[in-house]
Amino acid sequence: MDIDYRKESSQLVYDLINRDNPDLKVPVSPDNCKLGTPVAITGQGIRNTQIPVMAVDGGFYMGASTLTYRRLAPLTMFAQGVPQLDDYAYPADLSGNNIKVEAVCRWVNQKYGTAFVPADFSTTVIGAAPALRGLVLMGNNPAWIGQLNVNRLASKKPVSEQVPEATPAVVALVSGAAPGGSQTNLADFMTYGTDFTKFKDLLNTFTALTIMANTAALRELVTYMAAVSGRPLDFDGVASVENGMAGCRIIRYALPNVNVPEANSVDYTHVAVVTPPVAGGWFAGRFFLHYKG
Repeated sequence: MDIDYRKESSQLVYDLINRDNPDLKVPVSPDNCKLGTPVAITGQGIRNTQIPVMAVDGGFYMGASTLTYRRLAPLTMFAQGVPQLDDYAYPADLSGNNIKVEAVCRWVNQKYGTAFVPADFSTTVIGAAPALRGLVLMGNNPAWIGQLNVNRLASKKPVSEQVPEATPAVVALVSGAAPGGSQTNLADFMTYGTDFTKFKDLLNTFTALTIMANTAALRELVTYMAAVSGRPLDFDGVASVENGMAGCRIIRYALPNVNVPEANSVDYTHVAVVTPPVAGGWFAGRFFLHYKG
C-alpha cells in the first residue's frame, strides 16, 4: 500500500501497521483500536517493531493483540540518507548559538514533504555552524526509528534581512526646536554625519555630564566642529550668543543607548553629545559627535 509521509508519526504508524499486516480483516485506525508503546525487536525479517493493539468500544475488533511492523529509518528515506538544509535561521529559530529542533522540523518538512514534530526527537537543538548534525529519535516513536542526520549547509541571508525596510526618523533628530519655519540653528544636523574618531581619546574622558572648559584640546575639537558644520563656532563667545560654545555641556555614550536613540549605532560605537547650558543657548537640539572607540 502507499504510505503518506505527510502524516505525523502518531497517524503514520497506522499506515505502517496495515502495510506490514495485509491479512487484517479491517485495517487498523484510531476508530477501531488504540496503540500501546512500540518496542524494538530483531529476528522478524524486515520488521523491527512490535506494538500492543487494543480494541475500542464500538469498533470492529475485540480484545487485545500484539502486531509487528517496520518502523521507518531516516537513513533509507532521503537521498544519500541525509536531508540537505541551507535555510536561513531567524532569531526565533535560535537558542543561543544553536538551532532549535522546531526549525529543523519545519525546514525538513517543507523541503521533503514529511511531517516531523519536535516531540519525535530527544534532541532539542543542533549546532548552527555548517556540519553534519544528528537528531536522535525518541525510542518510543511509533513511526520512526534511529536517528535523523541533516547536513547543515551555509545559508544565505534573505534580501529582506540584508536591506530591511526602514522609515527615516528625521524628526527624531531634532530636539528642542520649534515646529515649522526655516531652522538654521539645529545642532542635530550640523555634525551628525561626521566621523570624530580622531578625537576619541578626548571624547572618552566625558563619562559624566561636564561643562566644556576652554582648554587647548577642546578648542581644537570646536575648531573641527566649525569646519564640518560651516559655522564659526568658538569659545570666545558664551553659548547664549550665536556660535558661542563657552558654557556648553558634553557627555559620552556607548552605542546603542536609550538616551540617544537617534544616534548612528550601525556605523559607530560611541557618541559624544554637546548640549546648551541649563539657561539655554543659541542653538536648538544637540551636536552629535560620532566615533569608533
